[in-house]
Amino acid sequence: MTIKEIEALSGMTRANIRFYEAEGLLTPERLPNGYRSYSEDDLAVLQRIRLLRSLRMPLEEIKRVHSGECTLQAALNRHLAELDREQDSIDRSRRICRVMADDRAEYRTLDAPRYLSDFAAPPPAPPAEDVLPLQRIPWRRWLARTLDMALCSTLWMIFLMLVFNVNAAQRNALENLLDGIAALALMLVLEPLFLHFFGTTPGKRLLGITVTDPDGGRLTISAARERTWGVLWHGMGLTVPVYQLVREWKSYLAYTAGEPLPWEHDSVITACDMNRRRYAAFAVGCLMPFLLLVLALSVAESPVHRGDITPAQFSGNFNRLAAYHQFDFGGEVNENGGWDMEPYTPGVYVIHIGGEIAQPPFTFAESDGVLTSVSFRYETDDSDVWPPSFQNQMIITALSFACTDDDYNAFSPARAELLKTISDNAYRSFRYAADGVSVVCNVVHTGYVGAGTEILIPLDDEPQQFTLEFTITKE
Repeated sequence: MTIKEIEALSGMTRANIRFYEAEGLLTPERLPNGYRSYSEDDLAVLQRIRLLRSLRMPLEEIKRVHSGECTLQAALNRHLAELDREQDSIDRSRRICRVMADDRAEYRTLDAPRYLSDFAAPPPAPPAEDVLPLQRIPWRRWLARTLDMALCSTLWMIFLMLVFNVNAAQRNALENLLDGIAALALMLVLEPLFLHFFGTTPGKRLLGITVTDPDGGRLTISAARERTWGVLWHGMGLTVPVYQLVREWKSYLAYTAGEPLPWEHDSVITACDMNRRRYAAFAVGCLMPFLLLVLALSVAESPVHRGDITPAQFSGNFNRLAAYHQFDFGGEVNENGGWDMEPYTPGVYVIHIGGEIAQPPFTFAESDGVLTSVSFRYETDDSDVWPPSFQNQMIITALSFACTDDDYNAFSPARAELLKTISDNAYRSFRYAADGVSVVCNVVHTGYVGAGTEILIPLDDEPQQFTLEFTITKE
């Protein structure tokens, strides 16, 4: 029979039954699915325990009788003597004990229902101490939930970066809000699966917490999903600012006061003792979202095509990295180094401050089909044009070509030094050479003001001449 059936037949609560099972007084069969199956013998044992505990017989005495260390007659006599010493003992318990003693009742053949029926009123429930102590671990549960939420947020950002080429560092407020909603949705999908198949989640596992149904088995998918939704709504307020703090505080107060939480009516929390090993494992687990995000960033900011590449592969690297860093050059580079500009959109007007700038095409040098040099040149003497520094184009060119070598990975000092050299020399000539990569930028200009800044402005009544040549060569 199931736990619900034996509850009804024995007149005991589920907590009582679990306690007596933990004390070794009954051992129900375990089915393949993990659920307990109680027999008629188990029911008889519970009825005997209920009767004897209703008579205020100590649990240790019942365990001795149950194990055969002493007879029921001896136990009853000792208990009768104790009841006699207690002048205010309950008359009802004394009378039934005397009847049982007079009947010379034996434990193995005890007809518990007959004696229970002699009570004028329903027998009292087993004492409050006959239940497993409730575990109150609010902070462990909160830390586990926080880590699980951080992992879901991290997985969502990794998905955006590696699948949709999204730069996580450049998300605006609305996009961050949508990312939070997506992380909640991911939690609503993943957590029920973890609870159903493993009975825990990554955060709970590190802190020794498991979640089961009242029968000790795994939660069903629907029950686990309902539980997770209850936590997200009632416990976390869907992470809405301020409201989340209110919901978490109210849940904390209710939990520590012993009140049932809204999402736990069909689930049971158990937790093992913490030790140094678990604390260390949790500390490492807290680093995982950060480490995963750093690894994903390094992959997203690295060129797809690495090593010796072709001009077509360089163009693929350039276009992807330009989109990732949200540099709008007005079009994409084709495999020949030219620009395929975006078509004009009717009804959209673009104002070019400082004149319209045409993107300079790239010039490629190859050896046996392998790209060895990338360069571009821009020149103008138009006084109406404010020439750009082309630093963004230089940076993406360096990332797409020079950084295809292992010496220029996302964490290498050489990569950081190369990009810093480009960033620090707006409108200035510079040279860089390291680890088989040579970069040369020659800038010549007259009739402008603003060298070394982010803008070069033509001077009135002076002729203008601006020339920029940028070349990256790999040995």
